[in-house]
Amino acid sequence: MRLPVFVKSCLFIVLLALTASAQAQQAPKPLSDYFPADTTLFIECPNVPHALEQAKATGLYALWQDDSMTRIRLLIEVPAEGEASNEAIKPIQNLLEVLRSINGGVAGGLLPGQNGFEYLFVARLGEDTQPAKDFLDGIYSAESEEGFPDRTVEVSGATVRISGVDGEHTAIADGLLFIGSQYAVMGALDRRIAPSNAGALSASVGFTRASSFFSGGPVAYRGYLDFPAVYEKLSALATGIVPFDVAGLLEISGANDIETVSMEGLFSLSGVVDHIYISTSTADARILDMVGREPLDESRLTVVPREAVFFGATTRSMEQSYEDTLKIFQMTAGVTGFDADAMIKKFEQSAGVNFQRDFIGSLGETSIGYFNVTGSFSMMTFMAGTGIHHVTLVEVTDETKLDQAIKKIATYAQADPDILSPLVPMHGQAKLETTMLGDLKIYSLVSPGGQFAAPSLTIASGYLVYANSKEALTAAVDRLIAPGACVTDSSDYSRARSALAKEPVQLSYVNLDRILDMLYEEVLPSFAPQIDSAYNEGSLPFSSADIPPAFRMKKHVDGISMAVTTSGNLIDVQLYTPCGSATVAVPAVVAIAMNLGGGAGVVSVPPGVAPGEVTSAQKERLLEIGGLLQLATTERHGRFPDTLAEAVPQDMLQAPQDPEPDSPVDYLYVKGLTTYTPGRTIIVYERDGLQGDGRHVLYVDGSVVFLTEDAFKAALGRTRPVQLEEDSGEDAAEEGE
Repeated sequence: MRLPVFVKSCLFIVLLALTASAQAQQAPKPLSDYFPADTTLFIECPNVPHALEQAKATGLYALWQDDSMTRIRLLIEVPAEGEASNEAIKPIQNLLEVLRSINGGVAGGLLPGQNGFEYLFVARLGEDTQPAKDFLDGIYSAESEEGFPDRTVEVSGATVRISGVDGEHTAIADGLLFIGSQYAVMGALDRRIAPSNAGALSASVGFTRASSFFSGGPVAYRGYLDFPAVYEKLSALATGIVPFDVAGLLEISGANDIETVSMEGLFSLSGVVDHIYISTSTADARILDMVGREPLDESRLTVVPREAVFFGATTRSMEQSYEDTLKIFQMTAGVTGFDADAMIKKFEQSAGVNFQRDFIGSLGETSIGYFNVTGSFSMMTFMAGTGIHHVTLVEVTDETKLDQAIKKIATYAQADPDILSPLVPMHGQAKLETTMLGDLKIYSLVSPGGQFAAPSLTIASGYLVYANSKEALTAAVDRLIAPGACVTDSSDYSRARSALAKEPVQLSYVNLDRILDMLYEEVLPSFAPQIDSAYNEGSLPFSSADIPPAFRMKKHVDGISMAVTTSGNLIDVQLYTPCGSATVAVPAVVAIAMNLGGGAGVVSVPPGVAPGEVTSAQKERLLEIGGLLQLATTERHGRFPDTLAEAVPQDMLQAPQDPEPDSPVDYLYVKGLTTYTPGRTIIVYERDGLQGDGRHVLYVDGSVVFLTEDAFKAALGRTRPVQLEEDSGEDAAEEGE
């Protein structure tokens, strides 16, 4: 029977509706549906497999897979994944199986309970729930052996196991793993079969509003904080306990105007960009004033030296900052003992100035501060509070008025030194000294016999320059007069900056390159003897020589940078980190764990070879030489030394496999190369006769490989033209010297 076109059309529409309905029913519930509407904190990794794949590109994972980490990696991976009978390793192996079984998202949160906070964790396991069951069985079995057996109850058609140790509830139902406190798990199981999500976090107005700021793309994690609830609890807890007005302090900061806070982590470059979105109830909120509103003029960063360890820049009004700081001091004066208001009034009465009008009123909005280290920096100088340069520069809008105000204050302070005592550590004696730097007058606060440097200030090139010592101030003024390479010239900074907002109102940066230099130059040598001693005693599986050299670390990590932008009543805080924030670092660690033994990129151990012997002594020696050569480039603007002996001790120029200790130097050096030379260019290679058919070579990028003699000659032939072009025709190689 042929059906009329109208009837067929109706049937087709009904069929589409039924298909769509079936697909909607098959779609998994959002994990936020299992959490109640009053959840205070919610963190979710929407897609664990995707996050783990993305995590492999981060500095943490990439460094773990680096050749220089081979020995340390194998010492950890092989025992954990091998045929181990150690009972302590089995829980780890079971946990890895659970992590591998997660085929969707995971979520965790804190929610208000009868006696404080409840907690809940939900993971989407999929069809294979056996690894999770085995893991829980192992935990409860161990607790039972200790005399704390678990018990079970039925809740909403699911079997719940209750720990005899801490009362934690766990359940596996519908391919989901539930772990948490009593009421949190029971509520989640009820919502699992609820016909709607009306009482779930997903239906919360605050959560919906906070989620509306998300990018919508694949993320490593996302989260939500019910800030008004947290604010209310903090205010209530502080009442009668804290000796000053906490609510007043929070009001000054604008915290009481925050409506929602949401977070998300996006993979970018070799790390993660963490976004924190703060929504305020009004567009003219105090918190927006504190952050700043106008985009930062980044051309001013020429005042920050390239090697600075840290810098921060903002456009916030100095007048507003002064008012808020003064209010904070007024509220906490009884606790801190520092009465800033009284001190300022005494200044004004005696020196004939109005501090806010003449001093603060002469300052603009842009403020830049940075930390640097001196050439004599060491752990000892750091502990003593010296060895670090701290400089702050603030725009000056009325240089004449500011100069007159400073002169009046200086005149009074010289007449009455006691007024400066609150500014000196431990309220010691202090005096104000003035010196000339060309046409500039420098004011320094000197504490005779004190261990701290003399804080100093001056006015130069449109800035009020403050530093923690005259030496630091002089260096800053020199940069203003003749700017050198600044932080924007750093490739490390450029990589970190490119992942963040382009027109921030606040910007900051941590120079990991410089910090790694300090760690390797000052910290590691101090701990190397203890590490080696523990290694020789067998209590540590690796020696100091196994720690990757600084240039290897720098290859996989960038700087840490933060940018803050504002729009309407929304604040977007973006943080770029090589390995992500503490929240995002967990998936990165899991990514490493899930690839143990046979995973992508794991180096296999040849039969009959112990893990510690995979990297030969010959290869290790060249790796050490490569590390020393790379370190030597830091003081030579990227150029390698003229001779191998300039960077490498004489005893290291003898190959470990050389049967004749008195033989000539065993390594040939290619001169004239730089860190900008193509990475697969040979810089050091073994002399002929040390191996069979071939030799080990060291590349500019720090890697070491073994090449057959034919392959070596071809590679060296490609190296010489590069070297000859950079070295103006000098000899390409030398023996040792």
